[in-house]
Amino acid sequence: ADAHVLEWSPREWRAKLAMSLVGAAFAVGTLIACAVGIGVHESMGHETSWWRLMLIICIIPGFMSLPLMAFLLPESMHWLAVNGRQDECKELLKDLAEVNGTELLAGGAVSVDKFNPVDKGEEDSQLPMNWRFLEIFGSELLGTTAYLVIAFTACGYIYYGHIFIYPRLLEVLYGLEMKEAYTAVMFNSCVEILVIVAMMFYMDMQYIGRRGAMATGFFVVVVASLFAMMEEQNEQLFEILNAGLRASVAGPFTVIYIYAGELLPSTLRSSTISFCNSFGRLAAMIAPVLETAALSLNVAVVYYIFSLVATAATAATILHYRETLGRPLLLYTSQLKQQREEDEKTPLMTRYVPFMEKWRTD
Repeated sequence: ADAHVLEWSPREWRAKLAMSLVGAAFAVGTLIACAVGIGVHESMGHETSWWRLMLIICIIPGFMSLPLMAFLLPESMHWLAVNGRQDECKELLKDLAEVNGTELLAGGAVSVDKFNPVDKGEEDSQLPMNWRFLEIFGSELLGTTAYLVIAFTACGYIYYGHIFIYPRLLEVLYGLEMKEAYTAVMFNSCVEILVIVAMMFYMDMQYIGRRGAMATGFFVVVVASLFAMMEEQNEQLFEILNAGLRASVAGPFTVIYIYAGELLPSTLRSSTISFCNSFGRLAAMIAPVLETAALSLNVAVVYYIFSLVATAATAATILHYRETLGRPLLLYTSQLKQQREEDEKTPLMTRYVPFMEKWRTD
């Protein structure tokens, strides 16, 4: 879904569309899930099977979306182009021009750049080779792949680990019942939505960019974790700090999909995001076990782990050299070499900080 939104979005609206359609919608879904959980639990009393009904209710939107995806969702033109399906791409361009009331340039002819492997007269034999998954471990993409694995792992562990352990912490520390605890989780979701909306604009700032937004979010998680472990005696402040922790990691967790999509070529975008994100899902599975064990030792240990994971992700973000703000989406891995060669001709800091781009002409 994230790759699809990116490939359909104009460059200047890419962050805002993806953050709102994916990030904010995800947070709203979390908010609704908490409300459903509270409602079902309250109506069914203390029956142990209440969660089954909650799960069934939460699955309904997914079933409702299936016919919409089947009949209304267009294919990505990026994907069609890199797979040599220019005729289908041209038809989509015609439909797009008609909807926008604009003239179709060049009759809708699709031009892929000189790196296109399909323009060699051997379309039938080369089309299956366009999916080159092992390229993510090659010299051009290995650093990016490693960074994305670290970032997704950190986001998955902190985000889902916090959602799991936070109600339990409120119960252990303050004796809150489930309804009260999940009301606090709902408050966190509201704060999360505000942070995601702020990130829409923050990540597009010249002084910040994608890397800056990622690093800022992870750093705030470190600070919020360290303060939360010291303020467990003050319930109100404890809840505020935890809302900040959860919302802060939601920022990078949403930005990473946009950043990853811009870092990766269209031939590998969806598959690589799925591969790297799978480590985040594994971390989400490990988090409840590890956080429960940490809580049995001491509440502070829970936050020590959150802060250490966020610190590792902050360092990885700073060390990852590529910024994608304002750049077009790549089609092929081979374009990365060309991009790197161009970067190496510019001053060192210009490659890292978007606002120093002016040094190229000054």
